[in-house]
Amino acid sequence: MYCNFAHRLKLFRRLAADEGGQDFVEYALLVSFILVLAYGVFPVIVGGPMRTIWERVSNVITTLTGA
Repeated sequence: MYCNFAHRLKLFRRLAADEGGQDFVEYALLVSFILVLAYGVFPVIVGGPMRTIWERVSNVITTLTGA
């Protein structure tokens, strides 16, 4: 299918004026911001207790397997 420059320009202007996907983009940015924030805060809050749990699990597995 062949499109000339004027048709492409008209298509670009229509897509630029369309605000249909704007909400989706805003929600995606909001979710990504929350994930980045959670990724930075989560290890600080639960890092110590989680490390202790994983060390205990690792010790039990090592003891059971004799490795």
